[in-house]
Amino acid sequence: MKENLRIGIYVVILYRIFQDNILNSLYQLWILGALDHTGALTPLGRQMAEFPLDPPQCQMLIVSTQMGCTADILIIGELLTRDFPESIKNVFIKYSTKKA
Repeated sequence: MKENLRIGIYVVILYRIFQDNILNSLYQLWILGALDHTGALTPLGRQMAEFPLDPPQCQMLIVSTQMGCTADILIIGELLTRDFPESIKNVFIKYSTKKA
């Protein structure tokens, strides 16, 4: 009994410390359609839980199957999740060609 009480106190303390993070995460899942208005998982949320990706990338992949652009989204998703060398990560940074 004392051990259960001790674990419950730790959960309450951790919840209070990370309350903003937890609420922001739940809000993001709700916006993506993974949770309904009661906080229960939707069918989309159950599909998203099967992928080892971040929630926005899971939703992007699942919706791409409905829109018929899965091959393109797989390429984009790979670029977003892959650990490239630093020179390739900066591909979208515009470098100045002017010499000092």
